[in-house]
This record gives sequence, structure tokens and C-alpha cells, in this order.
Amino acid sequence: MSLSTEEKAKILALFRHEDHENLEMGLMLLGSFLNTEQDLRDFFGYKEQEGCQEKAIEQACQNLGLDKSRSSYINIWILGILAQLKVKWVMERTWVSFHNHELTRIPQEIGHLSNLVSLGLSSNKLQSLPAEIGNLNNLVSLKLQYNELQSLPAEIGNLNNLKRLDLERNELTILPSEIGNLSALTDLELQYNELQSLPAEIGKLDKLEKLDLRYNPIATLPKDIRALKLGRRQWTRLYKDVCRIRSLRRLDLSSNYLTTLPKEIGNLIGLTHLNLNFNELQSLPAEIGNLNNLVSLELQYNELQSLPAEIGNLNNLVSLSCGRNQLQSLPSSITKLKNLQTFNLSANPLYSFPAGLVALEIDRHQMKKLGTQLYEMTSLRYLNLRHNRLLKVPDELEQLVELIELDISGNYLRHLPSAIPKLAHLQKVDFKCNRYPSWWVKCVEWIVPCLIHWPSYYTRMPDSEGRRMYDILAKNASWELYSYSDMLSRRNDKTEEDQ
Repeated sequence: MSLSTEEKAKILALFRHEDHENLEMGLMLLGSFLNTEQDLRDFFGYKEQEGCQEKAIEQACQNLGLDKSRSSYINIWILGILAQLKVKWVMERTWVSFHNHELTRIPQEIGHLSNLVSLGLSSNKLQSLPAEIGNLNNLVSLKLQYNELQSLPAEIGNLNNLKRLDLERNELTILPSEIGNLSALTDLELQYNELQSLPAEIGKLDKLEKLDLRYNPIATLPKDIRALKLGRRQWTRLYKDVCRIRSLRRLDLSSNYLTTLPKEIGNLIGLTHLNLNFNELQSLPAEIGNLNNLVSLELQYNELQSLPAEIGNLNNLVSLSCGRNQLQSLPSSITKLKNLQTFNLSANPLYSFPAGLVALEIDRHQMKKLGTQLYEMTSLRYLNLRHNRLLKVPDELEQLVELIELDISGNYLRHLPSAIPKLAHLQKVDFKCNRYPSWWVKCVEWIVPCLIHWPSYYTRMPDSEGRRMYDILAKNASWELYSYSDMLSRRNDKTEEDQ
């Protein structure tokens, strides 16, 4: 690089000028002299350091004596130039974060970092983005929350792989129609902006799972939209419009202090996920039973005293969470929900359950023993009893012949239930965080010693049951175990030593 002392001084003077345009002019002038990575090192005075080049560049920028905003701008510019020069370590970089660096602008050279998967620019003072941001077509996550953005460039629509776009707490008044081109987008965070409407093209986002619009002065909504998260005032003002959106798949109304739900909710026949957690609902409208496509219904932390009989019509429901309510009984129709895999009833004053349930979750309920009624629920497939105070799981557990998953973690158990090998359909058991004997120290993390030092009542098991117990434990471990025959041999050796 043929750069005289006077030219270098001129460039540095431009860097220090108050106008941002002079900083850009200085970088443009410097760029005209650059041909190699060594040229950059010579100008900024940093050395090649394997494994910590980025730190060396950051320190060199700080040594210029500029404010944080300017030094960070130059830092990004350098990374962009190195990528343009095809420097290997920069081209292999998949993430960059400049969180809270007081940036007011981003250099267009950022567009050369084409292999980035994650870009973090949150908590700055950005008012706009360069069009070149659209060149980052490998980007999966773009974090722009807590800035001062008033608009987005149309080129944002080029980010075909983008899954998460966080724009929380900006000053956006409009979104470009090109946002509808983000075909991979699943999560769009727009809370705390100044949006009054959304482009119709947002309805093209077929994979959208979360669209947070809370704390925006939204006046109208598009006719087609896949997901919505609304605040209390928005819902009160717009619920009739929302309930006309037949394409809506996910609706999140959590933490809104809602006391009632309108019967129009039953019009959302395409809904698959409905989140009503952390409200003050005392009942649900019968029309909730119209939501035949519902897969997940979240009702935790409300004041529900009963569930409508029509809830039994939700034959596609997989997850039903009713924990932390005031439920004293359940409608018999609940047994029609044959696809349930999770049914959370924790912290409800419930003492009896319909016999036909297929899923039951009672965690953190301070239970010390299991009621006999549980063993009569022979259709149970999924049973979650984690974080109670169970001292023992009786042999009657073997009556739950349809059981597929069992969670007994976080209790006071000293032995695994002997019924486990007799449950022919059991595939998953979570038994960590219990109070096993001293020889079972770290029994969950190191399962092999547990099997070698098998308690006496397990050694009396028929070999078929022993193999079944071992197979279940092995299937639920994330480490390599001895073969079953080797385990038996080691266990027998240990028994002879003890004798």
C-alpha cells in the first residue's frame, strides 16, 4: 500500500470530524489504497493473531481515540473489507454482534459478510439500514431491537432464509411490502413500535408462528395472517376483526387480564394454537368446541372453575394446560380427547379424574402418595408426576398397561418402580433427581454403576423382566452402556464379592 504520511493524516482527520459523512469519505479514501489484509494491518496497527483477530481489530479501532459509535462503525467496515478480500477467517464467520455500541449507521460493506447466519445490532441508535443488508441471504436471525428505526429497506425481502426478525422497541410506522417475501420467517417481533397497519403481503408468511404486535396503535389487520400476539387494548378494540381471520393459526392473548372470552372465538376454525395463560378467565364459551383443528390450548394461571362440555369436541388436541386454576371437576367429555399427550392439571383442587383420560400431568402438587383411582385409569398413555413428594410408586402401576411415557423426576423415591419392566408399551421414563441410596451416587448421570449394584429385589426379577428394565433405562440414557449380558456378569461378580 503506497500511502504517504500526509495521506494517512488526512484520513485520520476525516475520521475525527464531527460529520458522519466525513468518516465515510475517509473510509472510501482508505479503501482506494487497500489491496491485501496486510494493508489494513499496516494502517490500523494490529498484528496477525491466530484465533483472536477480531479482538485485535476491535482494540485497534478503539486506539484511534474515537467515540464508541465511530470506532464500531469502522470495525464493521473492516470486517466487510476483509470479507471482500476473501480472507478465510472472516468468510468462515457465521455470527457477528454489535450490541449496545451506540451505532447510528451501518456501513454498506456489511453486505460482503455473506456467510453470516446471525447478526446482532440491538440496543444502538440506528435510524436506517443500508440496502446491502439484503445481500446477507444466509441470515437466519437478525436482531434489531431497541433502536430508532423508522423504516426498513425493501431489500430486507431478499433474506430468504431468515427465521427470526426482532424489531421490538423501534419507531417503525410502516413495513415494506417485500417483508412478505421472507418465506422462512417463523418469529416476527414488532412490539413497541408505531405501526397502524400491516402490509397485506404479510399473509404470505406461511411458516409464521409468532407475530407480536403489542403496544402498537394498530387500527386495521390484513384479511390473511397466520399468527398474532395482541395486548389487552388491541384485543378489546379489534377482536371482531381478528375473529374473522379464517387463516389465523396461532393466537396469543396471554398476560392481558382478560375476564371473558367472546363467543366469536369459535369462528377461528383454522386455529391450531391458542394461548390464554396469565389472565383472569373464570369460564370459557361453549363455542371453544368449534375449534376442531386446535392442537394446543394454554389456560394456565387463570381462575377457571370448570371447563365446558364442548371441550370434548377438540379431537385433534395434543396439549391442554390447565394448571394453576380453580378446577374442582372435569367434564366427562374430556375423555374423548384421544390424541392428548399433555394434560396439565397442577395446582387445582381436584381429587378425582375421569377414568378414560389418556394423558395426565400433576407436577408440583406436593403429593406424598398416589391415590388408588390413578391405577383404574387404564387408558393412560402419558403420566407426569414430576416434582412431588412421592416416597414410593406402588406395584399397581403395572395396571396402566397403555402407558407410553412416565415422568417421576424430582420426587423422594429411593428405588425405581418395579412395575416398569411389566409395562410393555413404555418407551420413555424420566427418573432423575430422586433420593436413591448412597451406592447410587450420581445414578442418573452414571447409570452403569446403578445396574451393577442392583438392589436385591431387582436381582430376583425373571431374566426377561431384567432385560426389559435394562432396555428401558438404556433407551432413556444419553451415554453408551455395557451389553445386557456383560452387565449381568458384572452384577453377579459383585454379588459374589459381597458374599
